[in-house]
Amino acid sequence: MNKIGSIRSLNHMFFPSGGGLDLVSAKFSNEKDCIELIAEGTVNVVKPKKLTFESFGFNYKWNYFRLETYELKKSNVYDDYSEDSIREELTEIAPAVYADHRCFKYNDLNGLPLPDGARPICRFFRGSFVFFQKTSIYNKTPSTYSATHEKMTEPEFRKMIQKAAKLFHKEDTIVDPEIGAELKTVKSTSWKSYSGSISIEEVNMIKKTIELSMKVSKEYELLSETMGDDLSKWYKAEEPEKKKLNEFLNTLGKEELLLIEGVMYAGRDYTISGMVHPLENYIQIYEEGTADNICSKAPLAKYLSAGLKVYR
Repeated sequence: MNKIGSIRSLNHMFFPSGGGLDLVSAKFSNEKDCIELIAEGTVNVVKPKKLTFESFGFNYKWNYFRLETYELKKSNVYDDYSEDSIREELTEIAPAVYADHRCFKYNDLNGLPLPDGARPICRFFRGSFVFFQKTSIYNKTPSTYSATHEKMTEPEFRKMIQKAAKLFHKEDTIVDPEIGAELKTVKSTSWKSYSGSISIEEVNMIKKTIELSMKVSKEYELLSETMGDDLSKWYKAEEPEKKKLNEFLNTLGKEELLLIEGVMYAGRDYTISGMVHPLENYIQIYEEGTADNICSKAPLAKYLSAGLKVYR
């Protein structure tokens, strides 16, 4: 799992509950026979059963990993679990000792500050995770974020991806920058220190990105109504609003793209946990700064809007 997380272009993880985040790393959990999947500011506890790699002999972007998990008992921190509950969000106050997730948000445990080392945790009771290349058609199909893989058995899902791979193998031209593709040139290779707020000009640039990405979201919604989970339709779909967003981002320099990316990741953390690091930290840690990476985030407008609230 750590190997998957170490290759940025190949590490996008789809959750059994829906949605997806980039896997960063994995480690043994404080719970017996469990591991933690660290994904973009979240810690996800699962009880692993089987990790499978699937390859179809065509373009490698169709390859994927699938992680199956055993059932994990509920912590019983809450009284209102539904039969359909697949996960629970908690605060870990000591190794494998849990409290309500709101304790971490408000730094409060029965009227007292949380102990050192307390952290937010998400425990998955069951389900499977799949990991795809970021530029894959599967990753770019909005409907797959509704946990398409979890609605199928392992053989059924493999059959669906294999069919799509066979259908498009002659047309596949998307390549991975980390495996030899030429990157688009950028205007600058430098970046400045962001110790405080960002400038008015930078705010306007980010607002323009938000405006364009909101149009992309609406475009996805309309396409989803007619295309559903049909990968063949998504492969050939025209996405003019997404093209406009990509074109705008490619007019920007490296420093500007790094700033947008940093605000995006900060907004993600703020949305998830209500906490952020200094903007400079995000720029140094992620430092990818490409239009493709920014465009690949489905909640881009939401994350950037949240990030602006923090750093303005």
